[in-house]
Amino acid sequence: MFLNTAGFKRLLKEAWKTSGLTVWNNDGVIHIMGSYWKMIAEKKNITPAIKAALVELIDEFPAKGEAFTARKGEASQIVLPEKISHLFLHTGNEETQKLTRLTYQLNGKMYRIIQSEATAKCRMISENIVRALSSAAIEEDEDAPIGATTKLENATIMWRNTKMVFLAFMVMESPETESKTKDLLAALSELSNDSIEI
Repeated sequence: MFLNTAGFKRLLKEAWKTSGLTVWNNDGVIHIMGSYWKMIAEKKNITPAIKAALVELIDEFPAKGEAFTARKGEASQIVLPEKISHLFLHTGNEETQKLTRLTYQLNGKMYRIIQSEATAKCRMISENIVRALSSAAIEEDEDAPIGATTKLENATIMWRNTKMVFLAFMVMESPETESKTKDLLAALSELSNDSIEI
């Protein structure tokens, strides 16, 4: 797996404490979801450390075909798989992205600038997503992810290899972010057709 255990555990706890941590056992393929990210892997490919962190929050894995959402201070809620199977679909035209070393703070939250290899356009993802990835595993693992790719039609970014898929939503322009970030991202995109990684 190419997840950083400590970083991914923070994502698990963040979801559990806020929007809810959803786990779906799709015939042995486990889907773990927060509000802006999703991990998919066969149960056998999930590391013991991540399994332990997950069970600490949800008590046990759902049986095959079952799904539920766990939230701090509440009883787990059963979820119908058809209600979540469409979430985080990664469809449409694919565009390879590079993670830069540039970060941007907005309303107390940290974001990482990503850049299209094809167009040099810059976008943002939560820094929590970057911290959940293991750069060492990405660089050294024989099953390393096939880059970071985005699907602009549904604003997802994906890392994948033969053992797992990790998806997250990009930060899109909104009334909250547009005035503060649109000009910055446009300026960064125009700096060069080369990567702005420093």
